[in-house]
Amino acid sequence: FNQVSGLDTTSPVAQLAVQPHLLISEVQTRTSDANAEFVELYNPTTYSIDLADIGLKLWKKNSAGANTNIPLSPLRVISDKGYYLIASTNPINGVVADSTYTYATYALLANESVYISTSDTGDTGVIDIVGWGTAPGNEKRPFSTVSQPSAGDSIERKPGGLDGNGTD
Repeated sequence: FNQVSGLDTTSPVAQLAVQPHLLISEVQTRTSDANAEFVELYNPTTYSIDLADIGLKLWKKNSAGANTNIPLSPLRVISDKGYYLIASTNPINGVVADSTYTYATYALLANESVYISTSDTGDTGVIDIVGWGTAPGNEKRPFSTVSQPSAGDSIERKPGGLDGNGTD
């Protein structure tokens, strides 16, 4: 019995009606330190979301527009108003990641984007997306002032404005 906000999501009708509300709150792309790469999710709702139950997928879109699914292990529950850290190594900067992926295969490069979805097919079921530089596929527009964050820097999305994310 899968539940999102008290709804039985095992029925096909409920699965169509309930789209999880998750946001990509911060991204640290590839730098000279492979141990500094991460994607942070935020759950703005008042209920927990089991990422395995919803079939969450992390994707990256390269500068040519090709989609690659980044396998995550393990998938866990993200609490209400909680954060979920996906990292290329564990721990990252002393913080234990909730899920990890293989950096050597799936590094986030310049002019790319990352997105989360509930589909096994690229560009389908997209929940949220963040692009940087001249990345194809971004929510509203590219982060025109950030082609690639410097070592130790990240892209953090905050509420308001054209690049805002807090009220999506």
